[in-house]
Amino acid sequence: MIMDNLRVCSKCGKENPTSEYRKRSNKCRSCRNKYALDWGKKNPEKLRGIILRSKLNGWNERRHGITPEEYNRMFIEQNGMCAICGVHQSKLNKRLCIDHDHSTGKIRGLLCNHCNFVIGHAHDNPDILMSAIVYLKK
Repeated sequence: MIMDNLRVCSKCGKENPTSEYRKRSNKCRSCRNKYALDWGKKNPEKLRGIILRSKLNGWNERRHGITPEEYNRMFIEQNGMCAICGVHQSKLNKRLCIDHDHSTGKIRGLLCNHCNFVIGHAHDNPDILMSAIVYLKK
């Protein structure tokens, strides 16, 4: 039922602004989110597969120009490990990141989130990383 920019959720029965609904949904945002969380808890392997496929098929291909097959090839070449610290994918909460040179866009390899963070925050500058090594050795 629609009344002056308010709709009644078919799940919880509460009146919410129409902005809380998707075009073809009769459920409010909080009911949809609760359903998605419950489904994810009941189907963790399916959820992991969906997330991985969506990231490999969409964001990475658009942003880095890499296909799922290329990612898998790199993953096998690196034995499923971070190219810097050597931690294996199975020990991580997230999949290995695609590391690339920010000035050229050239892909260098796959890194764990921590190593990717370090490289990125050093602005891909080897001098900053060498200074950090000298500092750590003091």
